[in-house]
Amino acid sequence: MKQNSFRYPIDKAIGQAIKELRKQAGYRMRELAEIGNVPHSFFGKIENYERRLTFGELEEVASWIGVEVNDIITKAKQIEQQGSHVQIH
Repeated sequence: MKQNSFRYPIDKAIGQAIKELRKQAGYRMRELAEIGNVPHSFFGKIENYERRLTFGELEEVASWIGVEVNDIITKAKQIEQQGSHVQIH
């Protein structure tokens, strides 16, 4: 797998936040991919820190999960502040 070097730690934390919120909502990656009409690899790449989202994509992902963009950002900031070490695959 290709390693990405994100310039800002919040970028990695957003991927982790999406993963946690997706799981809390009870969705598997495939289910959300079907809702959003995107390949399931879309979520795999986000959650494995291989892809960053545009703001528009972040809005779409939030709506598919059933949360607000602010919920994702708040969760990501909590992850970042807790010092969670997000590993890049």
